[in-house]
Amino acid sequence: RGVVMVDFASIGVGLGMQDVAMHIHHAVRAKDLADGGEMLLVDHYLNVLNDLLQQRQSKNGKGGEKQDLYPRDVALQHYQLAVADYFRFFLGRFWKSATPELFSKKKDSKNTALINRDVDAAFAFLERVQTYVTQIEMDRKKEMEICG
Repeated sequence: RGVVMVDFASIGVGLGMQDVAMHIHHAVRAKDLADGGEMLLVDHYLNVLNDLLQQRQSKNGKGGEKQDLYPRDVALQHYQLAVADYFRFFLGRFWKSATPELFSKKKDSKNTALINRDVDAAFAFLERVQTYVTQIEMDRKKEMEICG
């Protein structure tokens, strides 16, 4: 068996996109996420994942025509939910006592999430969360109209 690393600060079962959302917003500078940078990272992850899933299926004799086993539209919906959930987690755990002084004090700490030590990253994250929550609400409204 290989080694398994577990982060006991936050452990659970959920969408793989939760890890992607956390890592992107935990460590990537706001300017690198702007102008499509965020979606480049998400798409790269998704392309590699789908290629690996396809290889696994081929290895198990279930191959065939190449198809995305984790379709982009579903993955992006999961990613938006994961970003909103990471915001919920971060707000409750870290930002309830956040001040400009605390951000300044942590600004050089590589062991602190970027959105908890860089004001630009924090505000960019807030804007992204607002965009995603708005999209989630619009999608939910459409679902309700179709089902209702």
